[in-house]
Order: sequence, then C-alpha cells, then structure tokens
Amino acid sequence: MAQSESFHRCVASGASRLKTSRDARQSVASRRERDGSVLGRRVARDDGTTDTIYVPSGQQTIADYASDTAATSPMYNYVYTSYIDEPVVREGSGGHRYYHRTQQYSIIALTDSAGTIKERYAYDAYGEVSIFDASGGSRSGSVEENRFTYTGREWDDRVGLYHYRARMYDPLPGRFLGRDPIGFEGSPWNLYASLFGLAATDPSGQARFKRCEDAAIQVGIACLAAGGSTRECQIIAASTYATCISFVIVTWSQCPT
Repeated sequence: MAQSESFHRCVASGASRLKTSRDARQSVASRRERDGSVLGRRVARDDGTTDTIYVPSGQQTIADYASDTAATSPMYNYVYTSYIDEPVVREGSGGHRYYHRTQQYSIIALTDSAGTIKERYAYDAYGEVSIFDASGGSRSGSVEENRFTYTGREWDDRVGLYHYRARMYDPLPGRFLGRDPIGFEGSPWNLYASLFGLAATDPSGQARFKRCEDAAIQVGIACLAAGGSTRECQIIAASTYATCISFVIVTWSQCPT
C-alpha cells in the first residue's frame, strides 16, 4: 500500500501519542481517543467519515464497533495466541478470516474458512506494505478491511503510519515519530530499524537495549560454562554489551535525522 504523498500535520499528546492528523486542507484525516488508564490504550478513531470504537483487553484490541451500535453487533471480533501481536482469527462481516504470518509476526495472507486466500501482503525492509489479491494483482488498499500487517501491528491507511501503542511508526524513513518514552532526549532509540532490522519486533514501541543485554548475558554464561572465572566472564560480558551498543549508536549516527 503506497503511502499518500500529501502533507499531514500531526498533533501529539504530552506523552508523544498521536491525537490528530490533518491533511493539507486541514481536514481531519485521523483523530484518536485513549482511555484514562496508565496504559493509555487507544479506544476510538475518527477518520473524518467513520467513528470506530475499539474494545481493549489488556494491550490487545478484541473487538471493533461502529459508533452508536449495540454491544451485540460488533463489526469484528479478534482472537489471539499467547503473543501480544499475533491475531489468528477475525470474526465478523464476510465470515471468518484467518491470519498467516512470518517469524516476525508480519501478516502475509488472509484466508477464509475454506482455506481460500482472500488477500496477500508484502513488505519492504522498513515495513512499507503492499497489498495484493489472491492472484497477485496489486490493490490500493485492503478490500478485507484488515489493518494488522507489519510485525502484527495496526496500519492506519489514512495517514500512512503504524500504531505501536506508545508511539507511531513511519515506514518510509524507518523511524518512530517520537522518542522512546522510557529513553532519553537525543537518544537513538526512536530508530526502529537500528535495533530490529528484518527479524525482531517492538510491540510496545518502547524497546531499547534488550538485544544487547541478551547477547551479553549469553556470552557471560558461555564463559562460565567453559570454566572462566567470574571476574573474567564479567569483563567479557561487559565488553560484548559495550560493543553492541557502540554498533547501534554508530548505525544511528549514519542515518539521516
């Protein structure tokens, strides 16, 4: 799905969460509402023509409703596995739809109850999505009204951004729009690609040092298992961590700001 080349002006909350996006004519392209919990969950979206209510369970959306409809009449219900961003079934208009994913939890196809492919999805290195019919014909948008795509996150086709809970992600430059809320001013942790590349995920929009920490711990454990002293293994693990972080920072410094 090609992102619109039109200009959008985004207004964020104090927590750097997108509230409103307007196009060049100042028309509302997308307006979002969040609940009052510490999770700041998104509970509604107005795209200028339709108001959609999202029903959360924890950090997952389990149902969509059109505004002013009865609780017994959801547009869609969603079923997930144990992973936060792995929807497996959508129930609602048009029958059941089943999600098929990659190891990165990116959705690559939707099928119906008969196993027939209804829609296909492909991505570039930073998550820009292309949508196809079952035969591989290009589509300008999702005929299936599917918004779960790259790494299992929700694509907002009105503004060309992904909803990563704490932050919005723009796949064209490969960057989050705001800094990591648990990071530091000027830190590189708003760069999705620097830390995750083609294999990892960031469902909360808040991941920072985890991959470097994991690498250092694994090296330290291997050192101890090989008979190294505690002091020696601590030094090796610390060196591994420092090298990893240095690589991330150098990669970030070479990216356009």
